[in-house]
Amino acid sequence: MGLLFGLPLGLALGRILWRVVTDITPLWYAPPIALPTTLLLIPTVLTLATLLAIHPIRRVTRYFVGTCLRAA
Repeated sequence: MGLLFGLPLGLALGRILWRVVTDITPLWYAPPIALPTTLLLIPTVLTLATLLAIHPIRRVTRYFVGTCLRAA
């Protein structure tokens, strides 16, 4: 859900904020190409999220459900 809503909103907000910055300071506004960035970010974020989830998943799968329920 974060990728579905967060990535497009983040790209839109970043483009708007960069436009505001270039209006305030003497910079030339050149809109970035969002499609290649989006196509690169989606697999990168999914891979990073998977790698970050491996350790907690391995810790949880060491416990047996029956043992945990009897202990509670």
